[in-house]
Formats: sequence, C-alpha cells, structure tokens
Amino acid sequence: MGSGPSPESNRLLREALTRGEFDRGEAVRIIQLPERSARRVLRQPTDEGLLASITPRGPVSLRFPSDTLETLFPRLCG
Repeated sequence: MGSGPSPESNRLLREALTRGEFDRGEAVRIIQLPERSARRVLRQPTDEGLLASITPRGPVSLRFPSDTLETLFPRLCG
C-alpha cells in the first residue's frame, strides 16, 4: 500500500463505511472537488483495494484487503 489515504480519500472511506456503498458520481459531492479531481481521489483507494465494485461503473463499497488486516485488526487471530 502507499503512504496512506488522503483526507479526501478518508471521506470516501467513511461514506462507504456508514452507507454500505455509494455511486461513483457521488464522490464529487462527498469530497467537494471538481469531477476530474474527485475521480483522481477515488482512484487511490480503489487502486489500493480499500474500495471496490462488482462492475467497473458500479457503486463502490468498502473492502478489507488481506495485507491490511493485521494493521486494521491487530491480534484478531492467534
């Protein structure tokens, strides 16, 4: 993973956590940036596997990639 989510990416992650999923086009409203900037911000957590969708244009939802589990949930197993 990269250097961690940006503040704008964190807003998208929080939105996915509270709502379950959101349409990609809503990123503009959520992070209050122009469309092109919002798409760039949305790309970071999707590239890192923190947000994903079933289809390329479908709504995105929160994911927990296996390489982040120890960080997110320390001592969960074992």
